[in-house]
Amino acid sequence: MMTFADRLAALGAATLTPLWLPLLAWTALALGVLLVLRRRGHAQEQYAVRTALLWALPLGLLAAAWIELPPLTLWAPPTPVSPAPGPGLPLDALLTVAADEPARTVWEPYLLLGVLTGAAALLAAWRALLLGVQAVRHRRYLARLGVRAAPLALQSRADALAAAMRLRRRVRVRVADGPAVPMVYGWLRPTVVLPASLMATPEALHLTLCHELTHVRRGDFARQVAECMLTVLFAINPLVILLERSIRFYREAACDADVLAESSVDGRRYASLLLHFATVASPRRTPALRMSIPPHQLKRRIEAMNRYAHPPLSSRRRLVLAGGLLVSLALVVAACADLVGPDAAKPSARQDASAPPEVFVVVEEMPKLEGGLEAIQQALRYPALAKQAGIEGRVIVQFVVDEDGGVVDPVVVRGIGGGADEEALRVVREARFTPGRQRGEAVKVKMSLPITFKLADGDAPARVAADAPGEVAAGPPRQVDGTFVVVEEMPRLEGGLEALQQQIRYPAIAKKAGIEGRVIVQFVVDENGGVVDPVVVRGIGGGADEEALRVVREARFTPGRQRGEAVKVKMSLP
Repeated sequence: MMTFADRLAALGAATLTPLWLPLLAWTALALGVLLVLRRRGHAQEQYAVRTALLWALPLGLLAAAWIELPPLTLWAPPTPVSPAPGPGLPLDALLTVAADEPARTVWEPYLLLGVLTGAAALLAAWRALLLGVQAVRHRRYLARLGVRAAPLALQSRADALAAAMRLRRRVRVRVADGPAVPMVYGWLRPTVVLPASLMATPEALHLTLCHELTHVRRGDFARQVAECMLTVLFAINPLVILLERSIRFYREAACDADVLAESSVDGRRYASLLLHFATVASPRRTPALRMSIPPHQLKRRIEAMNRYAHPPLSSRRRLVLAGGLLVSLALVVAACADLVGPDAAKPSARQDASAPPEVFVVVEEMPKLEGGLEAIQQALRYPALAKQAGIEGRVIVQFVVDEDGGVVDPVVVRGIGGGADEEALRVVREARFTPGRQRGEAVKVKMSLPITFKLADGDAPARVAADAPGEVAAGPPRQVDGTFVVVEEMPRLEGGLEALQQQIRYPAIAKKAGIEGRVIVQFVVDENGGVVDPVVVRGIGGGADEEALRVVREARFTPGRQRGEAVKVKMSLP
C-alpha cells in the first residue's frame, strides 16, 4: 500500500526535471544578471531587461518540456509494489533497505521535494485568492470615491490627446469626487480615473493625462496582470516576487521617461505632481496602475529622472536587447535542466544495485514480449484448486530477460495462491522476448509482468471465507473423504487469532517492498487438533504466504466434534 510519504516522494520525483531544476537554473542566472545590472542605466533599459528576465522563467520551462527528455519515471523513488504494475516496471531492484531495518520506501530528497511542491501549490492558491480579493476591493474603493463619468469637455480633451499619441483604442475618463490617486485599468476598454481637483489646474491635468495615456499606449496594464499571474505560479521563489516588485517601480519610471521626452513637459512641475500624489492615501495593493508609488520609493524615482537627460537606447535596440536576453536565458534554463537532470538519469547509469553490473533495469530499447500479454493470458491453464476456491486476482512475476530473449530467474513478488503463482511462473518461463538493447548491444534487463487470473461467468464456486477464523460456506454438514466442512462443534484455535498474529515474523522482502494484506490459509484440523495439509488459497507474495503457512502448521486447535466424536474438519484462517 502506497503511503502518504510515498505519494509525496513520487510528486517530488515527477516535478524535479520539469520544474525544480529549471527554477534553480533560472534563479542562479537571474541573481547574476541583477547583480551586474543593479540600478545603473536608463529606466527604459532597466525595465526592458528586468521584464525579459522574469519572462525567461516560464519560457525556459516550456523549452525544457519541448526538448526531448527521458521519461520522468527514471527519477521515481523506490516505491512499494503496486497491485497493478505494467510490463517493465522495476520492483525490488529499487529497494535498498536492509532486511533488519524498518520499512523505508522513499528517498528523503524526493520526499522533501514533494513537500516543497505541495507548499508551492498551497502558496500559489493563497496568492491567487489574494488577487481575487484585491479585485473586489478595487471595485469597492471606486464606489467609495464616488467615481462618475467625466464631463464632456474633459473627455474630449482626453480623446484629442490620445489621438495625438496615436492611440487606436478609445480611453474612457472618469472623475472621482473623493481624494484619489490617478490610475488606469482595463486593456480592451481602458479607463482612466482622475481626481476632480485636477480640473482646477489645467497644467497638472495635462501632465496626468499624458502619464496615464502613456500607460495605455504601452499596454502596461495587460503586462502587469500577466506578471501577477507569474508571481502566483512561482510564489515559492522569493526572487520572482522581488523581481516583479522592481518591475512595477521601473514601469512607472519608464513611463515618466516617455512623458518627460516631450518638449512641452516641465520636469520640475512633473516631479512636484508626483510628490503631491505620494501624500494621498490609497489602497496598498490594487490591480490598477497608479501614478503614485510608496513614499520610500519616491526619492529613487525623482533621482532617476536626472538620468533621463541622457538618451536611452533606441526602441529597436531595446527590443533586440530584451528579446536576445529573453531567448538566451530561456535556452540556458532549458539546457541546464536537460544537462543536470536527464543526463544524470540516462539508462546506461541505471543498473540494478542489487544485481550484477551487467543487469539493467532501464535501457534504451526495452525488451518486447512476443505476442504481447494477450498471448500469455491465452496460454494460462486455470489451476483446479484456485477455480474450486474461487480465487481471482493478479500475480506479479519478476524476472530477467537475457541477451537471447529468454527468461531467467522468474520469481513471484506478489501472488494469490491456490496454484496460480506456479502457473504464472510456468507461462512466464515459456515466454519469449525481443532482447533489450543498450548502445546497440543486447543486454540483460530486469522486468516484471502482471498475470491476471479471472474466472469465467458460471465457473466461480462459493468462495472461501476470509473475514473470520473458521468461517466456511453456509449449508448443512458435509463430509468429503471423511473430512467435514461444518460440524456441530467447530474446532477452536488455542489462544485465539491474536496469539497466532504474535507469532508472525514479517518477511524481509515483504518489509522492503511495503507489502501488506491478508493471506488466507486453508487446512484440515484432525481428530487430535493438529493442522494437516495447509495451503494458501489467497496470498500476497513477498514471503508472506510461506510465513503464514509456518505459523498455521505450528498452531493447535481444540478438535471439532460431530455427534460427540472428534472428526476432521476443513477450515480457513485469515
